[in-house]
Amino acid sequence: MFIGTRSAAGTGYNLTAANYVFFLAPGLQDQAEDRAYRNGQWRMVVVKISLAEDTIDQQRWQMLMDKRALASDLIEAEAEASSKKALAETI
Repeated sequence: MFIGTRSAAGTGYNLTAANYVFFLAPGLQDQAEDRAYRNGQWRMVVVKISLAEDTIDQQRWQMLMDKRALASDLIEAEAEASSKKALAETI
């Protein structure tokens, strides 16, 4: 089990010994979570996020989710454009 901040877990730690990961505050989430999913991890990993209502952490979390959705939409649009271009070139 690991309990800590993402900034601490995002650099220098290999968390494959932890299959329960409980982060205290949002930020650098993907990098920190990837530390638990590294090669050598053979157990199911559970990530918990702790947020209190009406706090800056809740606002930061929402901003992070909005940015993640935007990035996903952009990647999806780029993939669709590439696919259409490839199809047009084969016709």
